[in-house]
Amino acid sequence: MERPSWWGNLRTYENIQTIGEDWSAVLSVKAGCYGISLNSGVSGDNLGAANAKNVAFRGFALKGQVSAAGFSEHCHLLNLNGFSHLEVENLLISGFQGDGIYCGSSNDRATERHNFSFSARRVRFDGVNNNNRNALTFIDIDGVVVEDCQFLNCTRSDMPGPIDMEPNANSWATIRNVTIRQSVFKNNGGNLGEVGVMIPAAVTKMPQNLTVEYCKSDGYSGTGAMFSLCTNREPAPTQDDTNFRLSNNVAANGCMPYQILGAKRGLIKQNMFTDFSRAAILGYNEAKRGVRDIESVDNRFVRCGYARGGGISIGYASNVRSLRDKLADCGNGKPGGAMVIGLARGLSERIVLDSLEVTSPTGRTLVAVQRDARNDLDLATSKMVSPRIGLLPAQLPVK
Repeated sequence: MERPSWWGNLRTYENIQTIGEDWSAVLSVKAGCYGISLNSGVSGDNLGAANAKNVAFRGFALKGQVSAAGFSEHCHLLNLNGFSHLEVENLLISGFQGDGIYCGSSNDRATERHNFSFSARRVRFDGVNNNNRNALTFIDIDGVVVEDCQFLNCTRSDMPGPIDMEPNANSWATIRNVTIRQSVFKNNGGNLGEVGVMIPAAVTKMPQNLTVEYCKSDGYSGTGAMFSLCTNREPAPTQDDTNFRLSNNVAANGCMPYQILGAKRGLIKQNMFTDFSRAAILGYNEAKRGVRDIESVDNRFVRCGYARGGGISIGYASNVRSLRDKLADCGNGKPGGAMVIGLARGLSERIVLDSLEVTSPTGRTLVAVQRDARNDLDLATSKMVSPRIGLLPAQLPVK
């Protein structure tokens, strides 16, 4: 058998397209190396004028050595920094020790570089054995489309997850105008989520215009959610809108359907969540993990919170409206954990559950709405409207 050729620390530049005929064209990357880098040092400037433009990768396989050499957090197959308009299409990216694709500010600490316009279409990310960091990482980005991609067998338990948008603690970092659509996530792990956004408090700008739609998730074994958004700041009325959208996704067999912490203005619409061990979270137990101006419309939850937490947990929250959400057999069937909606520790105001439908065909759900003793609920602005909950008790007035 012919011995394969191994490569590492290759470089690409502006106006270069790296193209193969199909996935039989394989670039095998040496263990402990970057595969291909763009602006790996401090090239470019902090305004983007000197960014590398019009770079593309198409039609080949890029394979790392995680099976033989194991985890190495900062060994990425595509190491991309300081770009404007970069396309990735029809690639197989597998066996990465760190990230499959890393979109950073640079590989030097605290160097300000910004990335603009990234697309990944028809790319299969296969982590092989879940012993890697992320499939796709964004440290700084304005403009993303990820479409018709697959994320398989990615991420060890102490790393974020398949798609991670997580700046370093630099005030100038940017995450905005991101769309993830029509992609498949299967057999992944991690501690943040299938798609995760984690913004350090030191970052000045809120993430903005984030969409995850028409995706499928199954068999997530991590401790995060199908979609996690955490900004580490209070969503005050004067704060910029986050404008996130989670719509038309189908997710099953995971930990949490979603967790939204520190976000202002978002829409969760027409998703299907089945067999999640914990509840979806809208706001947690302190103001910087609260939510404001959130709509949840026409979602279905089946057997969610079967370990703990019920269907949806609402903590620090202002102006949350649920419209025609349907929840079946949520909760764990035990007192204190058998509710559909849990009003958790925190200040909750203007919580409206309109046309909420709750069913319990197996008797697992005992309470429609349950309020924690540490929940400070504004009863003057919070209510249920036209609930369809049968005889289940609810600690929220009907008005």
